Amino acid sequence: MKNILATFLLLLSTQVFAGGGSIEVELLSMTETEDAEYTLKYRSIESGETYTVYLSYDKWGYLFDSWYSQDKYASAINLLKKQLKQKAPARFGWFRRCVVDESKNIYRSDALDIFEERNADKRIPVVYAFCEQG
Repeated sequence: MKNILATFLLLLSTQVFAGGGSIEVELLSMTETEDAEYTLKYRSIESGETYTVYLSYDKWGYLFDSWYSQDKYASAINLLKKQLKQKAPARFGWFRRCVVDESKNIYRSDALDIFEERNADKRIPVVYAFCEQG
C-alpha cells in the first residue's frame, strides 16, 4: 500500500510541475491597478530582459478548482511584496503563460501559488503564475 501511495504522489507531483519552471529575477516594481489586481515588472538575471505581468485571480474560472484559491493568490502577492522590499534576487515561475504582447515581454496570469524549491542546501519559496486561457 505504501508503494502505491508513493507512486501516486510521485506521478501527481510530476504532473503538477510538467511544463513549469522558475528563473532567478530582479523584482523591479509591483503596482496595484485595481482591487487585488497588480502589474509586476521584473528583469531576468540570466537574459537581462525585462518582463511585465498583469496579475489577477479569476475567481469564476477557478470556482470548482481547489488547486488555486483567492487565499493562495493573496499569500503569493504578499510574498512578492516582501521580496520586492528586500531588493534581493528572487525566483519567479510559470506553469502556463498567457501572452498579451510577446514582442514586448508582456504577459498575464489569472492565478498564483507558492511552491518550495531546493536551492543549494535550503528550500526557498517561489511564486508561480498560472494562466488557464491563452
